[in-house]
Formats: sequence, C-alpha cells, structure tokens
Amino acid sequence: MRATEGLSVSAMDIATQLPALEKALDEIRFALDDMAMTPRVRDYQAAAASYTRMIETWLSSAPSNAQRDAVFECVMDLHSEICAVSGVRAVAHAFLAFVENAEKTGTAG
Repeated sequence: MRATEGLSVSAMDIATQLPALEKALDEIRFALDDMAMTPRVRDYQAAAASYTRMIETWLSSAPSNAQRDAVFECVMDLHSEICAVSGVRAVAHAFLAFVENAEKTGTAG
C-alpha cells in the first residue's frame, strides 16, 4: 500500500499546491527585488505579501477547497504577470552576463 493511498483528494491538493505556491511566491519576490520601485511594483509586492500571509495561516487552520483554489489561481496569475513583465529584463541580464563572461574568458567571437 502506498503512503498516499489513504489521503483524501483535498489533502493531496494541499500537499502538491503548497510547495508550488511557495516556489511561485519566492520567484515573484526575487523578480520584484530586481525591478525599479514604482507604484505598480509596490502593488505587486503588497499582493505577494498578502498571499504569503494567507498561506502561512494554512499551517494552523486548513483552508476550504474554494479558498485554496482561489489563492492558488491568484498567485499563479500574479506569477504569470511578473514573469511577463520581468522576462525581458531577465533575458537581457542573462545575455549581458554571458557576453561579460565570454569577454573575460576570451571565448567571445
């Protein structure tokens, strides 16, 4: 018998969603730290902080399926938006780092 066989569907959802939410929020915070402080970035930071506080309460009291699903959807939407906004910047930083490394190592062509 597998260890997860006795768990309900909602328990499995929490077990899989919680790490995904924490990872997404970490990525959001990392991306926001790299952005210039603007009113929109402050709004993103406030939303991420709010979602983090909600998720932290789940350790002491389990959310309903509807609450969990709603927060999951909101965090994933915010993550997608932040990735879209910061994606160009991340690609540019990665390219510049590659060029600088190639120049230092003499592999620039």
